[in-house]
Order: sequence, then structure tokens, then C-alpha cells
Amino acid sequence: MNFQESFWRRGAVRVVAATAMLSGAGLFGAIGASSATTKHCAADNGAVKITNATICKGLAYFAGKTITFVAGGNPGGSFDALARAVSPELAAYLGATINVVDNASSTAAQNMVAASQANGLTIGLLNMVPDAVGVGIGVPVVNFNPAREQIFGAEGSNADMFMVTKGSPYQSWSALINNTASSPVPELALTSGYDTTVQLLVNAAFGIHARIITGYSNEAALVAGFSRGDGQFMLGPLTSTGPMIGNTGTPGYANPVGISHAAPTQSLFYSQISSVPTITQLESQFPATTAAEKTARTALNAFIPAGAQVLYATAKTPSYLDQTLTSATYWAFRTPQEKQQALLHNLTPGWQSPTKMRATYKTMLTLAPKLQSVFAPVFG
Repeated sequence: MNFQESFWRRGAVRVVAATAMLSGAGLFGAIGASSATTKHCAADNGAVKITNATICKGLAYFAGKTITFVAGGNPGGSFDALARAVSPELAAYLGATINVVDNASSTAAQNMVAASQANGLTIGLLNMVPDAVGVGIGVPVVNFNPAREQIFGAEGSNADMFMVTKGSPYQSWSALINNTASSPVPELALTSGYDTTVQLLVNAAFGIHARIITGYSNEAALVAGFSRGDGQFMLGPLTSTGPMIGNTGTPGYANPVGISHAAPTQSLFYSQISSVPTITQLESQFPATTAAEKTARTALNAFIPAGAQVLYATAKTPSYLDQTLTSATYWAFRTPQEKQQALLHNLTPGWQSPTKMRATYKTMLTLAPKLQSVFAPVFG
């Protein structure tokens, strides 16, 4: 089989998969094989036939243009990793060039995208959980209303790990729970972010007494602080925490004691973390003892599946461009190539729709005010 035949078979397999899953389902029903009587355009280097006139108009607009993808955090961090994993497939679908630009601050990165021209040529990743919490408790993280932005979907939620230093006395979840208020766990946290929000909720959900040490602007700074002994407890995505546990021939300097949810079996560190208890397992092992703990667990179980990284563009972006970018995002997150790249970066492949993410955002807004005292150490 020659290269051209292989390429077109690759495209045909993709079309069949998309059509089988979402046959006739609104926007995405337009992705599939075209009939002889229907005009069509092409995406993904010609491998996909599009029969939706609106998306065809968007593809004609994006063809040959350059899109800036603003990623919050440091190069190699989870936002940067996601942007680089999905960009090649987005670019192929749209017929555009995508340049990933990192901004050390997730907040600044989001504000930059929201303030950009409404022309579809600047995209980014909403840090949806802390953004919603900030709005919900009246201490906004960003300077725009995330609910008004144009969102295109999200990948699967990262499997984030709770780590303790090897010399810490807290080498199990029970040890963390049984610590005392007079001797709180020194816990490192980002200045703001998804992980920080989850950390605060976990502390409240399990009655963990912690002394929050914050001020770290991104994942790299957090890991650097942890490795030099600034604290004994932290949470971070597998992108940054996986290497901390070491591997064959390379000793690690930290131990995992919990994970937000099971990591994909194809993850690089799966064999080393497959026995690490998930939050769901820990909730079963250590039942809530107070109403406050139950409320925190309700929020925690809503926040964790949502993840943090939602692809978006600024409000008032023309509808036809929004539809095209949504279609491209759906396509990109489901390709074998993107899934492979996501796993190589210790991300969780998958697809979460804009509708689901907006519903989750509303849930967060409802729950956040009930937990204002929980978030006060960072958001207050």
C-alpha cells in the first residue's frame, strides 16, 4: 500500500468513526462522506469531506492563515503540553498554521486571549475551575467573564497526583488525615489554578490540616520548590509529577499518596502508579464525618471530571468561525495522532463538549459560594 492510499484510508477510518458516533447530531453530523448531489469542501489535508456550508465558509477563511495558541504556564507544563499535542491536528483540519506561545502566568494568558481581536486567530485554554470559583465567591481570577467566551470543548481531565517528600512523616493518606491542627502539613500550591482549587477542596473533604505555601507562578516553579524542600505535600498533573517518582535506574525524590482519578493505562508512568488510590477510593475508605466534609466532596466530585483546560476564543467571534473551531476541536481531540501525543505528555485523551463544560461551569458557580471559607486561604 503506497503513501497516498495509506493517507486516504487513514482519513476514511476517521470519517467512519465520527459518523458512527455522532450520526446526524447537529454540527458534527456534517462531518462524513458526502453524497454525489451535495457540494462539499475538505478538511484535514483533504482527508475529510465536509457538507456543512457554514463550516466550509470557516475553512475557506482559515486556509493559509496563522493562528496564535496562547498557553498559560511554562514550556513543558500541562497547558503547554496540551496546546502542542492538539495543535498539529487542529492545523491540519483548518488548513492553517498554529503557533504555540507560552505565557508564564495562566491568568495573564487567559486575559490575553479574551482581549484579542474577535477574528478566530487567537485561541487559548480557559482554566475553568478556578475561574468559576473566583466568580462564584466574588474574587475574580481573570478580568473577563468566562461564561461569555466562545468555548470549543476540552480534552479529558488530567490525572493529578498528590505527592509527599520521601522524608515526610505523611507517607499514607491516613497519616495526612490524622495530623493535627497544631502541626499542619506544609503544602505547596500555585498562586491560583485548578490544582490549587482541588487541593483546598481535598483538605476540606478529608479534614486535612494544612499550612498552604503559595506564590508559585507555574508548575515548574512549584516542582522546583518542592524538590528543594519548601514543603512536604503538593498536587500536580502527571506531566510534572510523573518524573518526580523516578523509574528504573533513576531514583525519585517523592512518593505518590493519592491520584484524582485513574490514569490511562497507556501513560508512561502507569506501572508505577496503578496502585495509587483514587479520590473516589479514598472517599470510600474514609467516609465524611461532617456536613462540611460532605459539601466539599460534592464540589470535589464535580470539579475533578471537568478538568481545567477548555479551548476557547474571545467573545463576539463570528458564529461561523466558532462552529468551525468547535468542529476542528472535536475532530482533533479524537484523532489517533493527538491521543498518542497526549499520552506521551501524560495527559488524558478524550473529548468533552462545550455544552458539558458550560453546564459544569454553572455547577461550580452554584457550589463555590457554599465553600467560600475553604477557598479563602488562596482566593481571599
